[in-house]
Amino acid sequence: MSEKSLARGLISAGFGLLLVSVGIDTVYGTERFSFGNANMMAGLNFIPVLMGLFALPEIISSCVEKVKEQSKTADANDSRVTWAEFKRCFRSIVRGSGIGVILGAIPGIGTAPAAFIAYGVAQRHAKNPEVWGKGELEGLAAAEAGNNGSAG
Repeated sequence: MSEKSLARGLISAGFGLLLVSVGIDTVYGTERFSFGNANMMAGLNFIPVLMGLFALPEIISSCVEKVKEQSKTADANDSRVTWAEFKRCFRSIVRGSGIGVILGAIPGIGTAPAAFIAYGVAQRHAKNPEVWGKGELEGLAAAEAGNNGSAG
């Protein structure tokens, strides 16, 4: 699966196996890498570990790279959505709200999948999908509408 470097793939697999081996062995019932801590006996929770692994490269790159450009403060007059922008995003808002309501009715799903699915559907129906991922207002509107639709 690691196309570019076999060594990196093996290191990643080894690191993953190390993380999975924390807790109680299911076959023999012995503790592995819990260091005598009762909280570690249940193992590591999947979601926090996954979020940390996705955030770690971003943290490292932000520490290594110097800030190239000073951040510009936005003008307060530019923060409002115009009527033309609202009309352009209206279909994505309605579609995202519908997706959010449908997914929000399913127990245990939460708001994040609704936002991601609404964003993906809006991108699929977009006239210019190549500008997405760079702050396209229609994508933001669809994701927020899906998020807000599922919260209720």
